[in-house]
Amino acid sequence: MTIFDPPRGKVIDVQGGGMLRLLGLAFLGFVLVILLFSAVTRVDSGAVGVLTLFGRVTGEALPEGIHLINPLKTNHPFFPIAVDAIRQSRDYDPDQGQASRTTIRRNGEAYQAVITPISFPGWSLVTVVPESEFLGPVQMITRSYETGWLRWSISSRIWKWLRKPATARRR
Repeated sequence: MTIFDPPRGKVIDVQGGGMLRLLGLAFLGFVLVILLFSAVTRVDSGAVGVLTLFGRVTGEALPEGIHLINPLKTNHPFFPIAVDAIRQSRDYDPDQGQASRTTIRRNGEAYQAVITPISFPGWSLVTVVPESEFLGPVQMITRSYETGWLRWSISSRIWKWLRKPATARRR
């Protein structure tokens, strides 16, 4: 038997069917879309984007707007705020095991930062949350009460004016 003789067993089609090709192309397209979306980042107005590569700051700063970046580099918009929080809390000692909370103001917005020690000696985790995120519902309820009170006040004054006799209104 040589390589040129006809096969004796079952012939397997190594090209695959049309469905297998379609699934492979769909998977490849899905991966490309994920890479494209992870390469686009947006920096809010008045903010500066800080890029990190595998957890280390690269030193590149992004101005406001939309940017196409390396997907391995990530944009951390709250990183400068976390650094400010650590600098402001001078009395914080990670070896004590106590969390510290501080308020940071930047570009007219307030942020709550919580500095929590982690088990690795000398390291801390900083969680930054914009105040508008957790106080938003409270501010919305307060605004609705204020507008409700204003509507009630105006309508009660109009009602009092309408209840007066026509002769009393002319004076």
